[in-house]
Amino acid sequence: MFKVGNLKDIISVIIPIFVEYPLYTAKFLDFKNFQEAIYLYTNYGMASLDQIKILKETMNRGRLTSESYPLPNELNPWWIVGFCDGESTFGI
Repeated sequence: MFKVGNLKDIISVIIPIFVEYPLYTAKFLDFKNFQEAIYLYTNYGMASLDQIKILKETMNRGRLTSESYPLPNELNPWWIVGFCDGESTFGI
């Protein structure tokens, strides 16, 4: 597992990577919530914790709406491998 806990690195390294190379599944929506939470925290500090908590509750399995996310025009084989690695199972 890879963790980044430094807010400066999250803002200057992690977020730009996923802005330039967006996710193509519901994880895109989770990233948007994460990005908004970072924005709120860096601009409003502790006063934004209630809003951040709401964002957190709507991530992953807590998402209740059927918001849409971008789909690639052409599936890259490396994207397919990564998607299968993180989201699929093979069984007999």
